[in-house]
Amino acid sequence: MYECRTAHQIYGRKPLAWLSLGKSRLNAVINKIAVLGMRYAVNRQELENSIGGKMNCSRIKKILIVDDEQSILLSLSYALKTEGVEVITCDEIEQAEEALANFPFDLVIADIRMSGVNGIEGLELLSYIRQRYTTDVIIMTGFGSPEIEAEASKRGALHYFMKPVDILELMNIVSSKGIPVKSVSK
Repeated sequence: MYECRTAHQIYGRKPLAWLSLGKSRLNAVINKIAVLGMRYAVNRQELENSIGGKMNCSRIKKILIVDDEQSILLSLSYALKTEGVEVITCDEIEQAEEALANFPFDLVIADIRMSGVNGIEGLELLSYIRQRYTTDVIIMTGFGSPEIEAEASKRGALHYFMKPVDILELMNIVSSKGIPVKSVSK
Protein backbone atom coordinates (compact mmCIF):
# COMPACT_ATOMS: atom_id res chain seq x y z
CA MET A 1 0.00 0.00 0.00
CA TYR A 2 1.18 3.53 -0.73
CA GLU A 3 0.25 6.01 1.98
CA CYS A 4 -1.12 9.45 1.25
CA ARG A 5 -2.34 11.41 4.24
CA THR A 6 -3.77 14.63 2.84
CA ALA A 7 -3.84 16.69 -0.32
CA HIS A 8 -1.86 19.33 1.55
CA GLN A 9 1.04 16.93 1.98
CA ILE A 10 0.96 16.05 -1.70
CA TYR A 11 0.88 19.65 -2.86
CA GLY A 12 2.82 21.26 0.01
CA ARG A 13 5.53 18.73 0.77
CA LYS A 14 5.49 16.99 -2.61
CA PRO A 15 6.77 13.51 -1.76
CA LEU A 16 10.19 13.74 -3.34
CA ALA A 17 10.12 10.18 -4.62
CA TRP A 18 7.29 11.18 -6.95
CA LEU A 19 9.32 13.99 -8.51
CA SER A 20 11.32 11.42 -10.45
CA LEU A 21 8.12 10.64 -12.36
CA GLY A 22 8.24 13.93 -14.24
CA LYS A 23 5.67 16.67 -14.10
CA SER A 24 3.00 15.06 -16.31
CA ARG A 25 3.19 11.68 -14.56
CA LEU A 26 3.26 13.39 -11.15
CA ASN A 27 0.09 15.26 -12.09
CA ALA A 28 -1.47 11.96 -13.17
CA VAL A 29 -0.68 10.49 -9.74
CA ILE A 30 -2.17 13.52 -7.96
CA ASN A 31 -5.28 13.43 -10.15
CA LYS A 32 -5.70 9.71 -9.58
CA ILE A 33 -5.46 10.19 -5.80
CA ALA A 34 -8.05 12.96 -5.99
CA VAL A 35 -10.36 10.68 -7.99
CA LEU A 36 -9.93 7.93 -5.41
CA GLY A 37 -11.35 10.27 -2.77
CA MET A 38 -8.12 10.97 -0.85
CA ARG A 39 -8.50 7.84 1.24
CA TYR A 40 -5.65 7.22 3.66
CA ALA A 41 -3.98 4.37 1.78
CA VAL A 42 -3.97 4.05 -1.99
CA ASN A 43 -3.13 0.77 -3.67
CA ARG A 44 0.26 1.29 -5.30
CA GLN A 45 -0.43 -1.16 -8.12
CA GLU A 46 -3.64 0.70 -8.98
CA LEU A 47 -1.70 3.96 -9.19
CA GLU A 48 1.07 2.43 -11.29
CA ASN A 49 -1.46 0.92 -13.69
CA SER A 50 -3.32 4.21 -14.04
CA ILE A 51 -0.20 6.19 -14.95
CA GLY A 52 1.36 3.48 -17.08
CA GLY A 53 4.58 2.77 -15.25
CA LYS A 54 6.44 2.03 -12.06
CA MET A 55 6.85 4.60 -9.30
CA ASN A 56 10.22 5.22 -7.68
CA CYS A 57 9.11 5.03 -4.05
CA SER A 58 12.38 5.29 -2.15
CA ARG A 59 11.95 7.86 0.60
CA ILE A 60 14.25 10.82 0.88
CA LYS A 61 16.09 10.81 4.22
CA LYS A 62 16.12 14.08 6.18
CA ILE A 63 18.87 15.34 8.46
CA LEU A 64 18.52 18.45 10.64
CA ILE A 65 21.73 20.22 11.70
CA VAL A 66 21.49 22.77 14.52
CA ASP A 67 24.47 25.01 15.32
CA ASP A 68 25.01 28.74 15.72
CA GLU A 69 28.28 28.61 13.74
CA GLN A 70 27.65 29.05 10.00
CA SER A 71 30.93 27.31 9.12
CA ILE A 72 29.79 24.16 10.95
CA LEU A 73 26.38 24.27 9.29
CA LEU A 74 27.94 24.65 5.85
CA SER A 75 30.65 22.02 6.26
CA LEU A 76 28.39 19.36 7.78
CA SER A 77 25.65 20.11 5.25
CA TYR A 78 28.15 19.70 2.41
CA ALA A 79 29.55 16.48 3.88
CA LEU A 80 26.13 14.89 4.43
CA LYS A 81 24.18 16.11 1.38
CA THR A 82 24.02 13.37 -1.21
CA GLU A 83 21.47 11.74 -3.49
CA GLY A 84 18.54 10.59 -1.41
CA VAL A 85 19.38 12.89 1.52
CA GLU A 86 17.95 16.31 2.28
CA VAL A 87 19.86 18.40 4.83
CA ILE A 88 18.15 21.27 6.65
CA THR A 89 20.16 23.65 8.81
CA CYS A 90 19.06 25.91 11.67
CA ASP A 91 21.15 28.39 13.61
CA GLU A 92 18.60 28.86 16.41
CA ILE A 93 16.79 26.41 18.68
CA GLU A 94 13.41 27.98 17.82
CA GLN A 95 14.01 27.33 14.10
CA ALA A 96 14.89 23.72 14.90
CA GLU A 97 11.71 23.23 16.95
CA GLU A 98 9.65 24.67 14.08
CA ALA A 99 11.37 22.40 11.53
CA LEU A 100 10.78 19.37 13.78
CA ALA A 101 7.10 20.25 14.07
CA ASN A 102 6.73 20.47 10.29
CA PHE A 103 8.90 17.63 8.94
CA PRO A 104 9.86 14.13 9.99
CA PHE A 105 13.63 13.82 10.40
CA ASP A 106 15.69 10.67 10.36
CA LEU A 107 18.54 12.29 12.28
CA VAL A 108 19.30 15.51 14.16
CA ILE A 109 22.85 16.75 14.75
CA ALA A 110 22.93 19.52 17.35
CA ASP A 111 25.52 21.65 19.11
CA ILE A 112 25.19 21.76 22.89
CA ARG A 113 26.17 25.38 23.37
CA MET A 114 24.32 27.82 21.20
CA SER A 115 24.44 31.59 21.65
CA GLY A 116 22.10 31.41 24.65
CA VAL A 117 22.96 32.19 28.24
CA ASN A 118 23.12 28.82 29.94
CA GLY A 119 25.24 26.94 27.41
CA ILE A 120 23.19 23.73 27.36
CA GLU A 121 20.60 24.56 24.70
CA GLY A 122 21.58 21.46 22.72
CA LEU A 123 20.86 19.23 25.70
CA GLU A 124 17.47 20.89 26.11
CA LEU A 125 16.79 20.32 22.40
CA LEU A 126 17.86 16.68 22.83
CA SER A 127 15.32 16.25 25.65
CA TYR A 128 12.64 18.04 23.59
CA ILE A 129 13.21 15.70 20.63
CA ARG A 130 13.42 12.49 22.66
CA GLN A 131 10.15 13.33 24.47
CA ARG A 132 8.20 14.03 21.28
CA TYR A 133 9.78 12.13 18.38
CA THR A 134 11.57 8.88 17.59
CA THR A 135 14.38 10.75 15.85
CA ASP A 136 17.99 9.91 16.73
CA VAL A 137 20.13 12.82 17.94
CA ILE A 138 23.88 13.28 17.69
CA ILE A 139 25.33 15.90 20.05
CA MET A 140 28.50 17.91 19.37
CA THR A 141 30.33 20.50 21.38
CA GLY A 142 33.54 22.46 21.58
CA PHE A 143 33.17 22.86 25.36
CA GLY A 144 32.55 19.35 26.58
CA SER A 145 33.34 17.49 29.74
CA PRO A 146 32.77 13.94 30.98
CA GLU A 147 29.78 15.24 32.96
CA ILE A 148 28.16 16.80 29.88
CA GLU A 149 28.85 13.65 27.85
CA ALA A 150 27.21 11.54 30.58
CA GLU A 151 24.22 13.90 30.64
CA ALA A 152 23.86 13.70 26.84
CA SER A 153 23.94 9.91 27.04
CA LYS A 154 21.40 9.92 29.89
CA ARG A 155 19.06 12.08 27.78
CA GLY A 156 19.29 9.65 24.87
CA ALA A 157 21.99 10.95 22.52
CA LEU A 158 22.99 8.50 19.81
CA HIS A 159 26.56 9.81 19.89
CA TYR A 160 28.60 12.62 21.44
CA PHE A 161 31.30 14.43 19.45
CA MET A 162 33.91 16.91 20.60
CA LYS A 163 34.57 19.57 17.95
CA PRO A 164 36.13 19.41 15.50
CA VAL A 165 33.87 16.56 14.47
CA ASP A 166 35.56 13.54 12.90
CA ILE A 167 33.69 13.52 9.57
CA LEU A 168 34.56 9.90 8.75
CA GLU A 169 33.25 8.71 12.12
CA LEU A 170 30.13 10.88 11.70
CA MET A 171 29.49 9.44 8.24
CA ASN A 172 29.89 5.88 9.58
CA ILE A 173 27.29 6.59 12.27
CA VAL A 174 24.94 8.23 9.75
CA SER A 175 25.36 5.26 7.41
CA SER A 176 24.66 2.81 10.25
CA LYS A 177 21.23 4.49 10.63
CA GLY A 178 20.35 3.61 7.01
CA ILE A 179 21.01 7.09 5.66
CA PRO A 180 23.04 7.23 2.42
CA VAL A 181 26.43 8.95 2.62
CA LYS A 182 29.04 10.01 0.09
CA SER A 183 31.97 7.70 -0.36
CA VAL A 184 34.93 9.27 1.41
CA SER A 185 38.56 8.28 1.25
CA LYS A 186 41.10 9.17 3.90
